[in-house]
Amino acid sequence: MFPEVIGKEITNETLKLWSKLSRNWLHFRGIAQKLRERIETYGFPPSYSIVLPIKYDEEDKKDLQELTKRIKETRKLLKISFEKWKEMLKTYKQITPVRNRS
Repeated sequence: MFPEVIGKEITNETLKLWSKLSRNWLHFRGIAQKLRERIETYGFPPSYSIVLPIKYDEEDKKDLQELTKRIKETRKLLKISFEKWKEMLKTYKQITPVRNRS
């Protein structure tokens, strides 16, 4: 039903975004891979992985830019989905008679 409601293109974008988010940012495996790659490449973990308050460095910039991009994509898709939902509600209200609640 989802593709019929919001269209195949938005459905595909949503699935691709979910895959990127879950693979890289939500599942432990993706987070662990980012930590390992950073340590192997630069000899230290990314600043955002350390719990203590710490300044971000230039090496963190790429990961934070990727996360920012995914958040922007999420906002865009949520906005489109919400607009489609509102359209569906309007259509539903037009075809559904109001019931007497007495």
